Amino acid sequence: WPQTKPLASAAAGIQWLLTRGGICASNHFDAVACVRSSSGVEYPDLQFTLSPIAMQDDTWQPMQEHAFQIHVGLFQAHSRGCIRLQSGDPATPPRILANYLQDKRDLQVMLKGIRLVRELVHQPAFIGLLGDEIYPGETAASDEDLQRCLRRSLVSQWHLSGTARMGSATDPAAVVDHIGRVHGLQGLRVVDASIMPQCTNGNTNCPTIMIAEKLSDSILGKPPLPKIEADVWQNSALQRVRGDTQHA
Repeated sequence: WPQTKPLASAAAGIQWLLTRGGICASNHFDAVACVRSSSGVEYPDLQFTLSPIAMQDDTWQPMQEHAFQIHVGLFQAHSRGCIRLQSGDPATPPRILANYLQDKRDLQVMLKGIRLVRELVHQPAFIGLLGDEIYPGETAASDEDLQRCLRRSLVSQWHLSGTARMGSATDPAAVVDHIGRVHGLQGLRVVDASIMPQCTNGNTNCPTIMIAEKLSDSILGKPPLPKIEADVWQNSALQRVRGDTQHA
């Protein structure tokens, strides 16, 4: 945190401008883990993001002490919100209801994530780095305590997508076709994360670049690249569970 003070920040900025090095060469989310909340989960449903600077929960300003933090993120939320018009005036912002944690399954996975992080930071690699838990704090031990903390402090990770989803012309929820053309209009396409029929299981940056690459080829009349069949790692424990179930 001393590097966030005005003089140190200015020096770090100058260092980056001159050398492209130093602390400004990183976004400080260098360690990310995609994990399964429990055995038997087919794909990772939690993301842990480690930051070497701890931030104030309400202001996002650096805490004035040596600390690190680990974000716990939910990949595929079961909770569903809505976006509705507030009036017929197009300048009026829409009403957005996120509805976080409305589905109890999301709450249970987040609770597991907090407990997994607590287990993680007590591993030998963190010896010498770990101090007292700042938030939610060691006194928040029960599910009820942690639920209150989650409902008070939960925020979005901002990976917005799916508001102009791709689908057939007969799908009332679809806005564009398979190459981004807006249904019912000529000469208009959408090429960004909003056309995802469902949010990808992870950060949306790379998939959005892929969408842009493929649809730019379509706009230019270039043929699509050959399909690549890539092996996807599967949880062997899940396969055994499935096998046992099918055998039974």
